[in-house]
Amino acid sequence: MAALADTLKNPPMSSAGPELDRFRPGTVLEGVYELRHEIGTGGMALVFEAWDRRLRRGVAIKVPRRLEHAETMLIEAQALASVRHRGVPVVYTLGLHLEVPYVVMERLHGTSLARHMVTRAGTERHFAIDEVTRLMIALADALGAVHAAGIVHRDVKPENVMLAPDGRVVLMDFGLMLVPATHHGAIGYASGTPEYMAPESAADVIRREEAHLVDVYALGVLGFELLTGRVPYRGHAALEVMRAHIHAPVPEVLDHRPEVPEALATLLRSMLAKQPQDRPSGMDDVLAQLRAIDAALLRTPSGVSSASLSVLVVEDDPAIARLLATVARRKLPDAEVRVVNDGAEAIALIARRVPDVLLLDLHMPVTNGLEVCMYLRGVDAHSRCTVVPVSAALGRPEDLDVLFALGVRDFVHKGPSLVGRIGAILGEVGAAHGALSTRRPPTAAM
Repeated sequence: MAALADTLKNPPMSSAGPELDRFRPGTVLEGVYELRHEIGTGGMALVFEAWDRRLRRGVAIKVPRRLEHAETMLIEAQALASVRHRGVPVVYTLGLHLEVPYVVMERLHGTSLARHMVTRAGTERHFAIDEVTRLMIALADALGAVHAAGIVHRDVKPENVMLAPDGRVVLMDFGLMLVPATHHGAIGYASGTPEYMAPESAADVIRREEAHLVDVYALGVLGFELLTGRVPYRGHAALEVMRAHIHAPVPEVLDHRPEVPEALATLLRSMLAKQPQDRPSGMDDVLAQLRAIDAALLRTPSGVSSASLSVLVVEDDPAIARLLATVARRKLPDAEVRVVNDGAEAIALIARRVPDVLLLDLHMPVTNGLEVCMYLRGVDAHSRCTVVPVSAALGRPEDLDVLFALGVRDFVHKGPSLVGRIGAILGEVGAAHGALSTRRPPTAAM
């Protein structure tokens, strides 16, 4: 660790970033971390998926593009290590490989909120109001923990939010974070993404004691966008958008979604206030209001009518797809049975309606069954869907670990017992659905 500290204090000069040549798939760092492939990139760092040979688990390895970026990366890692919250990635350790530092972090699976929003936009359906409140609650809770650790994220936006398994909503990319305690008086430099930038950040003047309120503002922008499908301010150039944040009137969410509860509309107005002191005092305040709004939504009658079961078959082998669909129609004659041969198409259909049963081939080209499974859990729809993986082989041990973590308890092998096993599972689902519908209406689909 002393060598790491010396490297950070006196980094070799580099303009082309040849340090990255030392990190390639197949490289083993310190005899422990085997690099597999790149999974993320940014202006200052790259992220690789790696395998921890000692603990036999997947990890993420973050490396600087150039050594002059290493100190920023180290500060970010140290700050994240001080936060203990399921909405923030876990930092495991720091290391040094051929004089280049790296960070070992939790390997997260899932999809970005930005990607999910694009998929949803293709269905021409808004996010449900309760979906938005749940997402905002998760983010406000995570940001509250970040702020309590003395950190301001400063770049809250859909691209930096990961929808992970088990309903986790995780803040990503703390590369623009701010530690207000290290500043005195005003913080005079703009940083962030223009569409989500608070007026005081766009104007280049953030008061140290109000720095956390830039995240309150950005979360308000995100909530407005989730509800309406558009950010509050748009323009042809970044400067035009930043000026709008400073001078343009706060837009009214009710003009776009009249059905939004007044309490939520009022909260968004206050979060988007031009002056920081006119916003909620912090994430604890935002979180309390969001939870009260969510509780009120739960008490509101949903008006959901009963519907038939839905079965989605995802299989790239046409013969097996037809066989699975036939079994589904025989066992559940009143069910809606849909068949697709690609994981990406399956995700698009799930965005429109979460199926009650998902018969899922694990091994498909481009977007495989594992990714579909992660998407389903990432958008918190797993409780409404019985996922049945169908595979000719069980796959890699790490894939199985992920599937078990996603809540999958059983596999059906593509063999002689395929029809019987699938028929039995569908029969159980049909019986459970019949018993449930006599007691209460089914849960509304996303």
